[in-house]
Amino acid sequence: MQENLATTPKERAGLALLRLDRWRIGHRLIALVVAIALPLNLLIIAVIASLASSSIELQRTSLLYVARSVASGVDAQLAKYMAIAADLQRSPALMRDDLAAFEACVGAAAERLASAPMKG
Repeated sequence: MQENLATTPKERAGLALLRLDRWRIGHRLIALVVAIALPLNLLIIAVIASLASSSIELQRTSLLYVARSVASGVDAQLAKYMAIAADLQRSPALMRDDLAAFEACVGAAAERLASAPMKG
């Protein structure tokens, strides 16, 4: 009892606000709604953050798959060009310095390249 007398009137008024039996119905309902809604909002925020994280990871995985597919297609095309260049390098017309015959070989190689089906 001595402790209650040592408090100031403002402190006693603040402590009286914390007692639920003095709250009106409206204040009690507001406190109940806040007490229920706050944890639910936190749960919703956590779920949204988790979904955003998994969506970002899924997009990253998809982009990596597309990048690997494109790189594979580019590698196949480059391998085709390298094979044609190697064939042209060993061309007998090039060894004889016969530019007209070498040009015919290049034209034939270009036609083979154009008519070759695309893989992938």
